[in-house]
Amino acid sequence: MTNLKLAKLTYFSFYFVALGVFVSVTVPSGYHIFAGIPLLIFSWKYLMVEKHKLPKSAWILLAFVLLSYIANFFNLDTLNRPMRSFGKQKYELFSIMTIMGLYYLRDYLSAAKWRKILNVFLFTIVAAAVYGIIKVIFQFDLLTMSTAVGGEELVRNGGFTEVMRYGYGTGFVLSMMLASIPFVKSSTLINKKWFWSALVAAVVGIYFAKTRGAILGVFVSIPVIVWFFKRKLGYGLATLGVVGMVLGLFLIQSGNFENRLFSKLGSGSNLKRLSQYEASIAAFTEKPLFGHGVNQFSSICPAVKKRHDIFWPEYCTKFPTLQCDHSHREAYCGHSHNVFLETATNRGVFALLAFVSFLLMWAYEMWKRQDAMTVVIFALLANFVVASQFEYTLNANNSFLFWFIYSISFIPLPKKYSLETIKG
Repeated sequence: MTNLKLAKLTYFSFYFVALGVFVSVTVPSGYHIFAGIPLLIFSWKYLMVEKHKLPKSAWILLAFVLLSYIANFFNLDTLNRPMRSFGKQKYELFSIMTIMGLYYLRDYLSAAKWRKILNVFLFTIVAAAVYGIIKVIFQFDLLTMSTAVGGEELVRNGGFTEVMRYGYGTGFVLSMMLASIPFVKSSTLINKKWFWSALVAAVVGIYFAKTRGAILGVFVSIPVIVWFFKRKLGYGLATLGVVGMVLGLFLIQSGNFENRLFSKLGSGSNLKRLSQYEASIAAFTEKPLFGHGVNQFSSICPAVKKRHDIFWPEYCTKFPTLQCDHSHREAYCGHSHNVFLETATNRGVFALLAFVSFLLMWAYEMWKRQDAMTVVIFALLANFVVASQFEYTLNANNSFLFWFIYSISFIPLPKKYSLETIKG
Protein backbone atom coordinates (compact mmCIF):
# COMPACT_ATOMS: atom_id res chain seq x y z
CA MET A 1 0.00 0.00 0.00
CA THR A 2 1.53 3.34 -1.08
CA ASN A 3 1.91 6.34 1.20
CA LEU A 4 -0.79 8.16 -0.79
CA LYS A 5 -3.29 5.35 -0.26
CA LEU A 6 -2.43 5.25 3.43
CA ALA A 7 -2.87 9.01 3.64
CA LYS A 8 -6.26 8.88 1.90
CA LEU A 9 -7.50 6.12 4.19
CA THR A 10 -6.33 7.98 7.30
CA TYR A 11 -7.95 11.20 6.09
CA PHE A 12 -11.18 9.31 5.41
CA SER A 13 -11.13 7.94 8.97
CA PHE A 14 -11.02 11.46 10.43
CA TYR A 15 -14.51 12.10 9.09
CA PHE A 16 -15.87 9.47 11.49
CA VAL A 17 -14.62 11.52 14.44
CA ALA A 18 -16.03 14.75 13.01
CA LEU A 19 -19.37 13.15 12.22
CA GLY A 20 -19.78 10.92 15.25
CA VAL A 21 -18.75 12.76 18.43
CA PHE A 22 -22.12 14.50 18.82
CA VAL A 23 -24.21 12.11 16.75
CA SER A 24 -23.51 8.51 17.71
CA VAL A 25 -21.67 6.33 20.21
CA THR A 26 -20.60 3.90 17.47
CA VAL A 27 -19.82 6.10 14.43
CA PRO A 28 -16.46 7.42 15.79
CA SER A 29 -15.21 3.82 15.91
CA GLY A 30 -14.77 4.09 12.14
CA TYR A 31 -11.70 6.21 12.89
CA HIS A 32 -10.06 3.27 14.67
CA ILE A 33 -11.24 0.74 12.10
CA PHE A 34 -10.03 2.54 8.98
CA ALA A 35 -6.96 4.28 10.42
CA GLY A 36 -5.61 1.33 12.42
CA ILE A 37 -3.35 -0.27 9.79
CA PRO A 38 -2.19 3.01 8.15
CA LEU A 39 -1.27 4.47 11.54
CA LEU A 40 0.65 1.34 12.54
CA ILE A 41 2.66 1.56 9.31
CA PHE A 42 3.28 5.28 9.76
CA SER A 43 4.29 4.76 13.40
CA TRP A 44 6.81 2.04 12.49
CA LYS A 45 8.32 4.28 9.84
CA TYR A 46 8.36 7.29 12.20
CA LEU A 47 10.05 5.55 15.12
CA MET A 48 12.01 2.62 13.69
CA VAL A 49 12.98 3.68 10.17
CA GLU A 50 13.40 7.46 10.26
CA LYS A 51 14.05 7.67 14.03
CA HIS A 52 11.93 10.75 14.70
CA LYS A 53 11.24 11.85 18.27
CA LEU A 54 7.84 11.80 19.89
CA PRO A 55 6.72 14.69 22.13
CA LYS A 56 7.62 14.10 25.76
CA SER A 57 3.95 14.14 26.70
CA ALA A 58 3.39 11.17 24.37
CA TRP A 59 6.01 9.13 26.22
CA ILE A 60 4.37 9.99 29.53
CA LEU A 61 1.04 8.96 28.02
CA LEU A 62 2.60 5.65 26.97
CA ALA A 63 3.73 5.16 30.57
CA PHE A 64 0.16 5.83 31.69
CA VAL A 65 -1.09 3.17 29.26
CA LEU A 66 1.52 0.68 30.49
CA LEU A 67 0.54 1.32 34.12
CA SER A 68 -3.09 0.76 33.15
CA TYR A 69 -2.21 -2.64 31.71
CA ILE A 70 -0.22 -3.47 34.84
CA ALA A 71 -3.29 -2.58 36.95
CA ASN A 72 -5.33 -5.02 34.89
CA PHE A 73 -2.77 -7.82 35.28
CA PHE A 74 -2.64 -7.29 39.05
CA ASN A 75 -6.42 -7.76 39.14
CA LEU A 76 -6.79 -10.34 36.39
CA ASP A 77 -8.72 -12.81 38.55
CA THR A 78 -11.35 -10.24 39.58
CA LEU A 79 -11.77 -8.12 36.44
CA ASN A 80 -15.33 -7.60 35.32
CA ARG A 81 -15.44 -7.63 31.49
CA PRO A 82 -11.64 -7.95 31.08
CA MET A 83 -11.70 -7.39 27.31
CA ARG A 84 -13.19 -3.96 27.89
CA SER A 85 -10.62 -3.20 30.60
CA PHE A 86 -7.72 -4.03 28.28
CA GLY A 87 -9.33 -2.32 25.29
CA LYS A 88 -9.97 0.96 27.10
CA GLN A 89 -6.44 2.18 26.36
CA LYS A 90 -7.08 2.25 22.60
CA TYR A 91 -7.97 5.95 22.73
CA GLU A 92 -4.59 6.97 24.12
CA LEU A 93 -2.66 4.61 21.84
CA PHE A 94 -4.45 5.86 18.74
CA SER A 95 -3.80 9.47 19.75
CA ILE A 96 -0.06 8.78 19.89
CA MET A 97 -0.08 6.94 16.57
CA THR A 98 -2.09 9.76 15.01
CA ILE A 99 0.64 12.25 15.96
CA MET A 100 3.08 10.14 13.96
CA GLY A 101 0.61 9.61 11.12
CA LEU A 102 -0.03 13.33 10.78
CA TYR A 103 3.68 13.88 10.20
CA TYR A 104 3.38 11.95 6.94
CA LEU A 105 0.06 13.58 6.05
CA ARG A 106 1.43 17.11 6.37
CA ASP A 107 1.61 17.66 2.59
CA TYR A 108 -1.56 15.73 1.76
CA LEU A 109 -3.80 17.43 4.33
CA SER A 110 -4.27 20.85 2.79
CA ALA A 111 -6.22 23.66 4.43
CA ALA A 112 -9.15 22.80 2.15
CA LYS A 113 -9.24 19.20 3.42
CA TRP A 114 -9.13 20.29 7.07
CA ARG A 115 -11.86 22.82 6.31
CA LYS A 116 -14.14 20.04 5.02
CA ILE A 117 -13.62 17.99 8.17
CA LEU A 118 -14.24 21.02 10.37
CA ASN A 119 -17.42 21.91 8.47
CA VAL A 120 -18.82 18.44 9.14
CA PHE A 121 -17.97 18.78 12.82
CA LEU A 122 -19.54 22.25 13.12
CA PHE A 123 -22.67 20.98 11.36
CA THR A 124 -23.07 18.15 13.88
CA ILE A 125 -22.83 20.65 16.77
CA VAL A 126 -25.74 22.61 15.29
CA ALA A 127 -27.74 19.47 14.45
CA ALA A 128 -27.31 17.94 17.92
CA ALA A 129 -28.32 21.15 19.66
CA VAL A 130 -31.40 21.68 17.50
CA TYR A 131 -32.50 18.06 17.87
CA GLY A 132 -32.09 18.02 21.65
CA ILE A 133 -33.67 21.42 22.26
CA ILE A 134 -36.76 20.59 20.19
CA LYS A 135 -37.07 17.34 22.12
CA VAL A 136 -36.98 19.22 25.43
CA ILE A 137 -39.21 22.18 24.54
CA PHE A 138 -41.76 20.52 22.26
CA GLN A 139 -41.46 16.91 23.45
CA PHE A 140 -41.03 15.95 19.79
CA ASP A 141 -38.46 13.56 18.34
CA LEU A 142 -37.20 14.68 14.92
CA LEU A 143 -35.69 11.27 14.19
CA THR A 144 -38.93 9.34 14.59
CA MET A 145 -41.15 12.33 13.70
CA SER A 146 -43.35 11.50 16.64
CA THR A 147 -43.93 12.42 20.28
CA ALA A 148 -40.69 11.97 22.20
CA VAL A 149 -40.42 9.15 24.70
CA GLY A 150 -37.75 8.68 27.29
CA GLY A 151 -36.62 9.86 30.68
CA GLU A 152 -34.05 12.53 31.42
CA GLU A 153 -33.72 13.60 27.77
CA LEU A 154 -37.26 15.02 27.93
CA VAL A 155 -36.20 17.66 30.46
CA ARG A 156 -32.49 18.02 29.63
CA ASN A 157 -30.83 18.32 26.24
CA GLY A 158 -28.92 15.15 25.46
CA GLY A 159 -28.43 15.78 21.75
CA PHE A 160 -28.27 12.51 19.79
CA THR A 161 -26.28 10.66 22.48
CA GLU A 162 -27.18 11.34 26.12
CA VAL A 163 -27.08 14.25 28.57
CA MET A 164 -23.62 13.82 30.11
CA ARG A 165 -21.84 12.89 26.88
CA TYR A 166 -23.46 15.79 25.07
CA GLY A 167 -23.18 18.39 27.84
CA TYR A 168 -19.54 17.88 28.74
CA GLY A 169 -18.42 17.37 25.14
CA THR A 170 -20.19 20.58 24.16
CA GLY A 171 -18.46 22.32 27.07
CA PHE A 172 -15.04 21.25 25.77
CA VAL A 173 -15.84 22.43 22.26
CA LEU A 174 -17.36 25.70 23.45
CA SER A 175 -14.19 26.59 25.38
CA MET A 176 -12.06 25.84 22.33
CA MET A 177 -14.34 27.86 20.06
CA LEU A 178 -14.23 30.85 22.39
CA ALA A 179 -10.44 30.59 22.35
CA SER A 180 -10.53 30.54 18.54
CA ILE A 181 -12.48 33.78 18.12
CA PRO A 182 -9.41 36.08 17.86
CA PHE A 183 -8.06 33.88 15.03
CA VAL A 184 -11.27 33.31 13.05
CA LYS A 185 -11.03 36.42 10.88
CA SER A 186 -7.64 35.50 9.42
CA SER A 187 -8.28 31.75 9.24
CA THR A 188 -8.70 29.86 5.97
CA LEU A 189 -9.62 26.71 7.89
CA ILE A 190 -12.88 27.95 9.31
CA ASN A 191 -16.17 28.61 7.56
CA LYS A 192 -17.26 31.74 9.41
CA LYS A 193 -21.01 31.16 9.05
CA TRP A 194 -20.78 27.61 10.34
CA PHE A 195 -18.44 28.69 13.14
CA TRP A 196 -20.78 31.34 14.53
CA SER A 197 -23.83 29.12 14.04
CA ALA A 198 -22.14 26.30 15.95
CA LEU A 199 -21.01 28.69 18.69
CA VAL A 200 -24.57 29.91 19.28
CA ALA A 201 -25.90 26.34 19.10
CA ALA A 202 -23.32 25.20 21.67
CA VAL A 203 -24.22 28.00 24.09
CA VAL A 204 -27.96 27.32 23.87
CA GLY A 205 -27.44 23.56 23.81
CA ILE A 206 -25.31 23.42 26.94
CA TYR A 207 -27.81 25.60 28.80
CA PHE A 208 -30.64 23.19 28.02
CA ALA A 209 -28.40 20.25 28.94
CA LYS A 210 -28.12 21.76 32.45
CA THR A 211 -24.77 20.08 33.03
CA ARG A 212 -23.48 22.33 35.78
CA GLY A 213 -19.90 21.05 35.79
CA ALA A 214 -19.61 21.58 32.04
CA ILE A 215 -20.95 25.13 32.29
CA LEU A 216 -18.58 25.90 35.16
CA GLY A 217 -15.71 24.55 33.05
CA VAL A 218 -16.60 26.97 30.25
CA PHE A 219 -16.76 29.93 32.65
CA VAL A 220 -13.37 29.02 34.13
CA SER A 221 -11.81 28.85 30.66
CA ILE A 222 -12.88 32.41 29.77
CA PRO A 223 -10.39 34.25 32.04
CA VAL A 224 -7.69 31.89 30.80
CA ILE A 225 -8.46 32.85 27.19
CA VAL A 226 -8.59 36.58 27.96
CA TRP A 227 -5.30 36.37 29.92
CA PHE A 228 -3.37 35.52 26.76
CA PHE A 229 -4.38 38.84 25.21
CA LYS A 230 -5.01 41.12 28.22
CA ARG A 231 -3.17 39.98 31.34
CA LYS A 232 -4.79 42.40 33.82
CA LEU A 233 -8.28 41.80 32.45
CA GLY A 234 -7.74 38.05 32.69
CA TYR A 235 -6.72 38.33 36.35
CA GLY A 236 -9.67 40.62 36.99
CA LEU A 237 -12.16 38.20 35.42
CA ALA A 238 -10.70 35.34 37.43
CA THR A 239 -11.05 37.31 40.66
CA LEU A 240 -14.57 38.37 39.75
CA GLY A 241 -15.39 34.75 38.96
CA VAL A 242 -14.22 33.52 42.36
CA VAL A 243 -16.20 36.24 44.17
CA GLY A 244 -19.23 35.52 42.01
CA MET A 245 -19.04 31.79 42.71
CA VAL A 246 -18.86 32.30 46.47
CA LEU A 247 -21.74 34.78 46.38
CA GLY A 248 -23.72 32.48 44.08
CA LEU A 249 -23.29 29.51 46.42
CA PHE A 250 -24.52 31.62 49.32
CA LEU A 251 -27.61 32.75 47.39
CA ILE A 252 -28.36 29.23 46.17
CA GLN A 253 -28.08 27.76 49.66
CA SER A 254 -30.31 30.46 51.14
CA GLY A 255 -32.86 30.47 48.31
CA ASN A 256 -35.29 27.98 46.86
CA PHE A 257 -34.72 27.63 43.14
CA GLU A 258 -36.48 25.06 40.96
CA ASN A 259 -33.95 25.27 38.12
CA ARG A 260 -31.46 22.38 38.29
CA LEU A 261 -28.59 24.76 37.57
CA PHE A 262 -29.17 26.36 40.97
CA SER A 263 -29.75 23.23 43.07
CA LYS A 264 -28.46 23.27 46.64
CA LEU A 265 -25.41 21.37 47.80
CA GLY A 266 -27.68 18.94 49.65
CA SER A 267 -29.77 18.08 46.58
CA GLY A 268 -30.11 14.55 45.29
CA SER A 269 -27.61 14.75 42.43
CA ASN A 270 -25.01 16.43 44.65
CA LEU A 271 -25.44 13.77 47.32
CA LYS A 272 -24.95 11.12 44.66
CA ARG A 273 -21.61 12.65 43.78
CA LEU A 274 -20.51 12.95 47.39
CA SER A 275 -21.43 9.32 47.92
CA GLN A 276 -19.44 8.33 44.83
CA TYR A 277 -16.44 10.43 45.86
CA GLU A 278 -16.38 8.79 49.29
CA ALA A 279 -16.75 5.32 47.82
CA SER A 280 -14.00 5.97 45.28
CA ILE A 281 -11.59 7.20 47.95
CA ALA A 282 -12.43 4.19 50.13
CA ALA A 283 -11.80 1.83 47.21
CA PHE A 284 -8.49 3.57 46.48
CA THR A 285 -7.29 3.03 50.06
CA GLU A 286 -7.90 -0.71 49.62
CA LYS A 287 -5.56 -0.98 46.60
CA PRO A 288 -3.57 2.26 46.35
CA LEU A 289 -0.63 1.10 44.21
CA PHE A 290 -2.24 -0.47 41.15
CA GLY A 291 -5.94 0.00 41.82
CA HIS A 292 -8.76 -2.43 41.07
CA GLY A 293 -8.29 -2.56 37.29
CA VAL A 294 -9.44 -0.30 34.46
CA ASN A 295 -13.16 0.40 34.35
CA GLN A 296 -13.85 -1.54 37.56
CA PHE A 297 -15.19 1.03 40.01
CA SER A 298 -18.77 0.74 38.76
CA SER A 299 -18.63 -3.01 39.45
CA ILE A 300 -17.11 -2.86 42.92
CA CYS A 301 -18.99 0.25 44.06
CA PRO A 302 -21.94 -1.53 45.79
CA ALA A 303 -19.64 -3.80 47.79
CA VAL A 304 -17.35 -0.89 48.71
CA LYS A 305 -20.30 1.12 50.04
CA LYS A 306 -21.36 -1.80 52.19
CA ARG A 307 -17.86 -2.46 53.54
CA HIS A 308 -17.27 1.19 54.45
CA ASP A 309 -20.81 2.02 55.53
CA ILE A 310 -21.21 4.77 52.95
CA PHE A 311 -24.82 5.87 53.15
CA TRP A 312 -26.69 9.09 52.54
CA PRO A 313 -30.09 9.00 54.28
CA GLU A 314 -30.96 12.44 52.89
CA TYR A 315 -31.04 10.91 49.44
CA CYS A 316 -34.11 8.90 50.38
CA THR A 317 -36.07 12.00 51.31
CA LYS A 318 -35.47 13.40 47.84
CA PHE A 319 -36.49 10.16 46.13
CA PRO A 320 -39.19 8.52 48.28
CA THR A 321 -39.76 5.74 45.74
CA LEU A 322 -36.43 4.19 46.78
CA GLN A 323 -36.38 1.70 49.65
CA CYS A 324 -34.54 3.40 52.48
CA ASP A 325 -33.07 0.33 54.11
CA HIS A 326 -29.63 -1.27 54.00
CA SER A 327 -30.08 -2.17 50.34
CA HIS A 328 -30.24 1.55 49.56
CA ARG A 329 -26.45 1.56 49.71
CA GLU A 330 -26.64 0.05 46.23
CA ALA A 331 -29.38 2.42 45.01
CA TYR A 332 -26.86 4.51 43.10
CA CYS A 333 -23.56 3.16 41.89
CA GLY A 334 -21.76 4.09 38.74
CA HIS A 335 -18.48 5.80 37.92
CA SER A 336 -16.79 8.15 40.38
CA HIS A 337 -18.09 11.36 38.76
CA ASN A 338 -14.46 12.50 38.83
CA VAL A 339 -11.75 11.61 36.29
CA PHE A 340 -8.91 11.85 38.80
CA LEU A 341 -10.61 9.75 41.48
CA GLU A 342 -11.67 7.22 38.85
CA THR A 343 -8.09 6.99 37.61
CA ALA A 344 -6.67 6.52 41.10
CA THR A 345 -9.26 3.93 42.07
CA ASN A 346 -9.03 1.86 38.91
CA ARG A 347 -5.36 2.24 37.95
CA GLY A 348 -3.58 3.24 41.18
CA VAL A 349 -1.46 6.13 42.39
CA PHE A 350 1.35 5.67 39.86
CA ALA A 351 -1.08 5.91 36.94
CA LEU A 352 -2.69 8.98 38.51
CA LEU A 353 0.71 10.66 38.78
CA ALA A 354 1.45 9.72 35.17
CA PHE A 355 -1.88 11.17 33.99
CA VAL A 356 -1.37 14.45 35.86
CA SER A 357 2.21 14.62 34.57
CA PHE A 358 0.92 14.09 31.05
CA LEU A 359 -1.51 17.02 31.37
CA LEU A 360 1.23 19.28 32.73
CA MET A 361 3.72 18.30 30.02
CA TRP A 362 1.13 18.78 27.29
CA ALA A 363 0.37 22.24 28.68
CA TYR A 364 4.11 23.06 28.72
CA GLU A 365 4.55 21.89 25.12
CA MET A 366 1.62 24.02 24.02
CA TRP A 367 2.94 27.00 25.98
CA LYS A 368 6.16 26.91 23.98
CA ARG A 369 4.21 27.28 20.73
CA GLN A 370 2.78 30.73 21.53
CA ASP A 371 0.18 30.55 18.78
CA ALA A 372 -3.53 29.85 18.34
CA MET A 373 -3.08 26.25 19.47
CA THR A 374 -1.64 27.48 22.77
CA VAL A 375 -4.80 29.41 23.63
CA VAL A 376 -7.16 26.68 22.40
CA ILE A 377 -5.47 23.89 24.37
CA PHE A 378 -5.10 25.96 27.55
CA ALA A 379 -8.84 26.72 27.35
CA LEU A 380 -9.58 23.03 26.87
CA LEU A 381 -7.33 21.97 29.75
CA ALA A 382 -8.80 24.58 32.10
CA ASN A 383 -12.27 23.30 31.25
CA PHE A 384 -11.20 19.65 31.50
CA VAL A 385 -9.59 19.97 34.94
CA VAL A 386 -12.62 21.76 36.40
CA ALA A 387 -15.40 19.80 34.68
CA SER A 388 -13.68 16.51 35.49
CA GLN A 389 -14.18 17.16 39.20
CA PHE A 390 -17.91 16.56 38.71
CA GLU A 391 -18.16 13.95 35.95
CA TYR A 392 -16.18 11.18 34.29
CA THR A 393 -15.56 13.24 31.17
CA LEU A 394 -13.55 10.63 29.25
CA ASN A 395 -16.47 8.47 28.19
CA ALA A 396 -16.49 6.98 24.67
CA ASN A 397 -17.54 10.02 22.61
CA ASN A 398 -15.55 12.54 24.59
CA SER A 399 -12.50 10.27 24.62
CA PHE A 400 -12.54 10.33 20.82
CA LEU A 401 -12.80 14.13 20.96
CA PHE A 402 -10.21 14.77 23.69
CA TRP A 403 -7.53 12.42 22.37
CA PHE A 404 -7.99 13.50 18.74
CA ILE A 405 -7.52 17.12 19.82
CA TYR A 406 -4.34 16.02 21.58
CA SER A 407 -3.07 14.48 18.34
CA ILE A 408 -3.72 17.48 16.11
CA SER A 409 -2.37 19.95 18.69
CA PHE A 410 1.16 19.25 17.42
CA ILE A 411 0.44 20.31 13.84
CA PRO A 412 2.56 23.38 12.96
CA LEU A 413 0.58 26.52 12.09
CA PRO A 414 1.51 29.42 9.78
CA LYS A 415 2.97 32.56 11.34
CA LYS A 416 -0.33 34.45 10.96
CA TYR A 417 -1.71 32.31 13.82
CA SER A 418 1.04 33.31 16.25
CA LEU A 419 0.11 35.30 19.33
CA GLU A 420 2.67 37.93 18.41
CA THR A 421 0.94 38.49 15.05
CA ILE A 422 -2.58 38.56 16.49
CA LYS A 423 -1.65 40.98 19.27
CA GLY A 424 -0.08 43.27 16.72
